[in-house]
Amino acid sequence: MRTKTKISERPITKESLLKFGFSSEFLSAQIHNFPSQDEPVMACKKYLQDLEGAYRSADGFYLWGNPGIGKSRLAQAVFLEIVSNRFRNNMRTVRVVDFENIVSQLSRSGSGGEMPSKIHMMIKSADYLLIDNLPRVSSYGNFAEKILLSMLNTRVHARKPTWITTTIMPSEFSALYPSCEEAVKTLSIPIKCDFEDMRSKIRKEKISKYVSRS
Repeated sequence: MRTKTKISERPITKESLLKFGFSSEFLSAQIHNFPSQDEPVMACKKYLQDLEGAYRSADGFYLWGNPGIGKSRLAQAVFLEIVSNRFRNNMRTVRVVDFENIVSQLSRSGSGGEMPSKIHMMIKSADYLLIDNLPRVSSYGNFAEKILLSMLNTRVHARKPTWITTTIMPSEFSALYPSCEEAVKTLSIPIKCDFEDMRSKIRKEKISKYVSRS
């Protein structure tokens, strides 16, 4: 007799991951592909080892560093690990939000800085939220800061882990998003990412496939 696979144990499909907000570029990202001795990588591995502890204390990471070094790839690798092993992780849910994309959507909708109920519920309900690519200066100005503050306050009140990736040093944050500083401090632990530029590394690997050294 064939054993029925429980719905909760079915593999996550590519379509589902894209609906959760994952970048198609990072769907195969795995944390063991990062330099194992780097501080942010070790911190992420420890986070995954005590996922429920992180959830109960509502701890997230504020991953910051130079553009292109792999902050988003690392964060999404962690989130992929969470959702891929969801039946071991109490069916915790994840959501990845590209900050400028969602601000662009809300700007076109004429929300005036208020999140529509559907988006508010999405931000509130995700057990783990990643706010990806928070820019130093948004092309949407004060409107972007209002949206960020609304998202962060929603997470503070929900007491759920919130991750952020950005090029903004923690010491610079208050000057760029002054109204959001306290919420970010409440929600996330700052971790500097300074490992090898992942884009350059991937580019070199692709080139080496086709160019032989003489």
